[in-house]
Amino acid sequence: MVAVLAGRRLGTVAGVLAVPVVAVVALDWLFLAISYFLVLDCAGWEGRLPWLLWQLVPVFGYGGAIVLLIAGIRARRRVS
Repeated sequence: MVAVLAGRRLGTVAGVLAVPVVAVVALDWLFLAISYFLVLDCAGWEGRLPWLLWQLVPVFGYGGAIVLLIAGIRARRRVS
């Protein structure tokens, strides 16, 4: 959206700034899931594995967003 409204250079800058922000959020979710994994190791696994997988869903979503942002930045630079 920023690239369309503001032009190519500002759109690329916005994408470059968005990648680390999304990466930090993805890492936050990943560390949350890892800490939950460690708690499960102490408390037992019965019925809690689906909850652990549910905690990992945002990590995959944010990881996909990072890949798409990087692909968009690389495609934008090739066109320029």
